[in-house]
Amino acid sequence: PLGLMRRRAEAEKQVAVSDLVILNKVDLSDSPAALEDVSRAVEALNATAPQLRTSHALVGAATLLHLRAYASDSALELRRAAAGGAASHSPYVSCVSLESRAPLRLDALQSWLRALAEDRSDDVYRIKGVLALRGEPRRFIVHGVHAQIHGFAGSEWRDGEPRASSLVVIGHRLEGLRLDESFA
Repeated sequence: PLGLMRRRAEAEKQVAVSDLVILNKVDLSDSPAALEDVSRAVEALNATAPQLRTSHALVGAATLLHLRAYASDSALELRRAAAGGAASHSPYVSCVSLESRAPLRLDALQSWLRALAEDRSDDVYRIKGVLALRGEPRRFIVHGVHAQIHGFAGSEWRDGEPRASSLVVIGHRLEGLRLDESFA
């Protein structure tokens, strides 16, 4: 299975945009080390998606239907994953993590996202972020796949909580885009 992922850009892309990665047929693995290798390869492609190990595709519907993929309380997970800055995961998939400690202007953010979607929609596999907008007491949640980018108000910032923005862009050929220079 790891060999297939290494040879197939589409398989890597699917892992990169997943909200949950299910590692099925773990009962067929002869080696815990081999299973850990697969898990590390998946994490290298998508550090924000939880992994579920199972056999015979035994996954409860609640697990699949209640992912909370758009929940603003996933900000801590996002920030942990974003801490590494730019990362190259494979020849096909890379990740750019962007942060801003200053509140963002909504109009500037919309222009930036629109330009990214119009100019690079084939290369941007996924965008996910929790943002602090100027004058807005609530988190602004951004989630997108290719040119389909959506934003909505999340929960309110807590008193004393730093209002910082974190955005992760996963895609193909992102390194040369200088996204960090144009963001914020």
